[in-house]
Amino acid sequence: VFWNKEDPAFWGSSRYDFVDTAMRFDCIFTTAEDCIEKYKDLGHQRIYLLPFGVNTRLFYPRPEEKKHNTVIFAGSWFDDFPQRCNAMTVLFDYILEQGLQLEIYDRKSEIGGKKFSFPSRYQPYLHECVPYQELPSLLDRYEYALNVNTVTDSGTMCSRRVLQLAACGMKIISNPSQAMEHI
Repeated sequence: VFWNKEDPAFWGSSRYDFVDTAMRFDCIFTTAEDCIEKYKDLGHQRIYLLPFGVNTRLFYPRPEEKKHNTVIFAGSWFDDFPQRCNAMTVLFDYILEQGLQLEIYDRKSEIGGKKFSFPSRYQPYLHECVPYQELPSLLDRYEYALNVNTVTDSGTMCSRRVLQLAACGMKIISNPSQAMEHI
């Protein structure tokens, strides 16, 4: 069994395409319903939908004191996804224009590199990444969270983070996506 959680964002990518790998397995699960037919067109017949879920043992509402008027974004900048970068810029600027505080926990801070570097105007808001196990307690400190979906035109694929934020009972600011409307 192969679960492709990168569909459809990396379908056809020269660097991150997992389709060839998926095709080598007996069964393929995908987060994107619209990719099922694509796999069938390539000759595979055992393809199933398996969207993201959330581990509610880690992500759940806790009665902690929240940072009011502060928005957390725990994620990455990918300059090879210009639509995503544009959505992030619009959302970051909107948050700052509203007089809210912005705290960005850069998931790729340890990797570095130009491709993952946030623009200089957002550098004052950056924090180092936190280990995944510490993310739930970090989220507990905030009332608001920012989510950015890379895939916006799929009815089933949205960021896993938005499900984690919702499970924590946070107020979510996000770019629109079909999956968020559907889910």
